[in-house]
Amino acid sequence: MDGPEALPNRTEVGSKKFSPWPDRLALVSLSMIAVFAAPLISSSLEGFLGDHSMMATICGFLILIPVLATSIGKIYVRIKE
Repeated sequence: MDGPEALPNRTEVGSKKFSPWPDRLALVSLSMIAVFAAPLISSSLEGFLGDHSMMATICGFLILIPVLATSIGKIYVRIKE
């Protein structure tokens, strides 16, 4: 193993390669926030979706969290350069 590789859809910035740890930290942090926020969001959606509100909340988080974590990682890399 030569060291950390660039993440998919990530280009090198200059001559530096960046660690995947900021992305991982963002992913874990957003996942923990989602665990605590899911009941609140589900209860606010219950008027529209009824019994399916928790499933809709979970599906939304499954799509939203990786996208946000990647965006946060890219912003971090741009700021750090």
